[in-house]
Amino acid sequence: MSETSSTPPVQRAEPSFAQARLWFIDQLRPSTGMSNVPLTIRVRGGVRAEDVRRALGLVVNRHEALRTRFVSDQGIPYQEIHVSVPIDLTTVDLRGEPDGMRTNQELRRLASAAIPLDSLPLFRTQMLIERDGAVVVQLVMHHIITDGWSLGVLRRDLSAALTGSFDDLAPLTSQY
Repeated sequence: MSETSSTPPVQRAEPSFAQARLWFIDQLRPSTGMSNVPLTIRVRGGVRAEDVRRALGLVVNRHEALRTRFVSDQGIPYQEIHVSVPIDLTTVDLRGEPDGMRTNQELRRLASAAIPLDSLPLFRTQMLIERDGAVVVQLVMHHIITDGWSLGVLRRDLSAALTGSFDDLAPLTSQY
């Protein structure tokens, strides 16, 4: 089921060639989770769900790809880039679990969940609280909004937002 946004898109844009190819493949074989790209960051000490939600909000506001969905008009795909998107952070408390096996199961579960290209946002998030109090933050995105290079940028930005050094980041010179 796709979600809709209550805010209209800021702009409508043509997808890149690679994005158009991924959109076409998705039309042949709708989202199965095979195109998902996970980003996982482990944080030690004192991180609350509000901190993670705030950090995700900063990163989403900085990267328009995270505020984009793909729709079609008469079979032609295009991007809708929105001003804001809902951030649904699932929190899983694993402090009562005996080992890290459940952490791995939860990470795989979210990483394999389908993300329809017309949904908003094209990512899912979760926060796992481990037995030792460490927090694992996972952001799973459809490959249509990220690649290897931008994944590194997102990791840097999310880490900075989680550690309080987000304001020190230089402005982005380009968007994915």
